[in-house]
Amino acid sequence: MTGNASYTVRVSGRGRHVVTSSSDGSLRAWDVRTGRQTLVLDEGIGYIYDYAFSPDGRRMAAPGRGGILVWNLETGKLETTLLGHEGGVTALAFHPDGKFLATSGADGTVRVWDLSGGAEIKRFEAGSGGASRLAWEPLGRRILAPGSDGSLRIFGVK
Repeated sequence: MTGNASYTVRVSGRGRHVVTSSSDGSLRAWDVRTGRQTLVLDEGIGYIYDYAFSPDGRRMAAPGRGGILVWNLETGKLETTLLGHEGGVTALAFHPDGKFLATSGADGTVRVWDLSGGAEIKRFEAGSGGASRLAWEPLGRRILAPGSDGSLRIFGVK
């Protein structure tokens, strides 16, 4: 597996895919079994701060020029584009069941998306700059969102 110099590397939950973010602002997905590159996401947006795998490891969500892009890693095809944040996306996290995605943006919001149709179903104010990371609690009822101001916000979703 070769590509551009990498900033980050993550392995999908089931270990089948590896994704790297590169110095050229691209994301590259690799099939661990074959060593074959299966996807290049080159949106030209510069450094990608965060990207996330679905719990089953079959999908990946990442910021792109046209919104938040949800890719099928098995087929290499774009499944959906989520539109709404103004400015950059700072953090992403799949719900434990993989049906929802939480995102944070520089617009100071945390949003929850229903991936079956791509609709925004919840929005929370997360303070200036949004959250630096996102995590769902194991039952998927709350989102934890640490802010750049040193705070930790907890949002009830259900």
